[in-house]
Amino acid sequence: MADEAPALSGLAVGRAGARAAMPKSAVSGATGFAGLCGLSGALAIVANTGMDSSLGALLCLAGVAAPMILWTTLVERAYRSPDVEMDFTRPRPLADTLATTGVKLVGLGATGLVIAAFYGLVRHYDAPRYNFYFDLLRDWAIPLILLSVLYVFLVDRYMMNPRDSLWHAGSWLLRFGRADLEMVKEHARCWGIKAFFIPFMFGILRGPLERLRGDVTFDPASLASFSLNLALIFEIYFATIGYILTIRPLDSHIRSANPFVAGWVAALLCYPPFLLAYRDGPLDYQSSSPGWVKALGENEAVMVVWLALLIATSVVWVWSTMIFGLRWSNLTHRGIITNGPYRYFKHPDYLAKNIRWWLLYVPFLSASALDAVQNCALLLVMNLIYYWRAKTEERHLSEDPRYVAYSAWIAEHGVIPRTRRWLASGAKSLRT
Repeated sequence: MADEAPALSGLAVGRAGARAAMPKSAVSGATGFAGLCGLSGALAIVANTGMDSSLGALLCLAGVAAPMILWTTLVERAYRSPDVEMDFTRPRPLADTLATTGVKLVGLGATGLVIAAFYGLVRHYDAPRYNFYFDLLRDWAIPLILLSVLYVFLVDRYMMNPRDSLWHAGSWLLRFGRADLEMVKEHARCWGIKAFFIPFMFGILRGPLERLRGDVTFDPASLASFSLNLALIFEIYFATIGYILTIRPLDSHIRSANPFVAGWVAALLCYPPFLLAYRDGPLDYQSSSPGWVKALGENEAVMVVWLALLIATSVVWVWSTMIFGLRWSNLTHRGIITNGPYRYFKHPDYLAKNIRWWLLYVPFLSASALDAVQNCALLLVMNLIYYWRAKTEERHLSEDPRYVAYSAWIAEHGVIPRTRRWLASGAKSLRT
C-alpha cells in the first residue's frame, strides 16, 4: 500500500492550498479496450450469421468478458494487488480451510434460498422479459452450484483474512456467536445488489441485438437510431459482466456496498419497478415531448449537428462504463477509477446521460407552452434525482482516502471547476 502515500500526501497538500495529486486508477484503459474488441467481434458474428438472440447474447457476454479476464490475469496480474488480500505462496492449512469454507457455504446456500424465495414471491419477476434469465438459472443450476463451491474453497485457501462477510453470514446462521452483524449486513447488501440488477440486465440483453439487424440508411434519424442502439449494447454488456464477475482474484470483488438508505433510494428510483419516468408515470416527460426527429426534421443542417451531439454524449456514456473493465455496478465500491472520462468529470456517465435525454426528447419544443413547461420541469426533477444519486455515491466512496484524494484533484483540474474559474475571471474582467 506504499504506492498510496503520494496520493494521501497530495490530499493533505491540496487541502492546504497547493496542487492535489491524482491517485492511480484501479483499472487501466487497456482492460476496457480489450473487452470492447472482444464484444465488437462477437457483435460482428451475431449481426452476420442470423444467430438466435439468446445465443447471441451469451456469445456477446463471453466476448466482452474473456479478453478482459485474460488481460487482467496475464498482463496486469491483478491477483497481486494488495486489495485482493490473497497470498498464493502460502496456502492455509487444509483443515482450517475446510472449516471456514463450510461456514461460508452455509451462508452462500442460505443466501441463494432467500434470493430464490424473493424471485418467487415478487410478481414483478413473472414478466416474460425475465424468462431468459430464469431459464439459464434452471438449466445451469448444478454447474453453477459446483463452481461456486470450488470457487469458495480455492479463494478461502489463500485468503489472508478468511473471515469475510460471507463467513460472518454463515456464522450468524449457525449461531456461533462470533458473527459481526455489520459484516452480515454488508453481505446482504452485496447480494441484494446482484439479485436486483442481474435479472434486470438479462431482461434487456436481447432486444438491442435484434434491432442491430435492421437496415441502416445515411439519413440522420437512421444513423442516430443505429448509433444509440449500438451504444446501448456496449453499455449493457459491460455492465452485465460487471454485476456477474465480482471475483476476488481478478481484483473485481466488491470492497463495500453503499450503506446509506438515501443511496439505495436514489438508485432504485432510476430502475423498474421503482422507475418514476416510465410512460404514464409521475415523471413521464417523454409521452408529450416531440422527440428530436419530429421537432427538427425539416432542417437537415440542424439534424446533422444534433446527431453529432447525440453520438458525442453516447460515446462519453459508453466510455464511462467501459473504463471500469470488469468492475462496473451500481451501489458498490470496487476500486477508484481516475482515468478515461473520470479524469475530466467526477460523474461523466450521469452528465452524458442527462444531457442526452434533453437532446433526444427536446421537451422545450413540445406542442404547447404548457406541455413544454411541464415536460421540462419533469425532466429537471429526473436530473435532480441523478444529482442526488451522485452525491450519495460520493458519500459512500469518500470512506476510501483514495477517493478523497481524487475529489481534491478533480476539484482543481476538472472541466467544470476550470470552466467556473474561467467564467468568474471573465465576469470580473467585464466589471473592471
